[in-house]
Amino acid sequence: ELAFLQRVLRCSFGQRLVDAPGGEGSVFELDGGLLHLHVFDPSEVLTPGLAVDDGVTLEAGNLNAPHNFVRFHLSRWVPPSLAPRLVYLDTDVVVLGDVCDLH
Repeated sequence: ELAFLQRVLRCSFGQRLVDAPGGEGSVFELDGGLLHLHVFDPSEVLTPGLAVDDGVTLEAGNLNAPHNFVRFHLSRWVPPSLAPRLVYLDTDVVVLGDVCDLH
């Protein structure tokens, strides 16, 4: 999966995307910022205690999909020393302003 994501990013950003020193292919510099890729194993985020009841999923779709639980684990993958604040944007969020204003 990491190789696929690397190809997609290179295709999208071209020469603007640069491998960060020591990043081993998962950390990139892009327009002055750092981009960290973390490919996770679904078992890292799915636990029996977090499962959504089947009655709810009938109306709302598959809420037990791994990507729905990733946001709860970001603080384990991105330590505060690296990023004191994280902004999680879901796939259906439209950003109309500068996300830096949130800080």
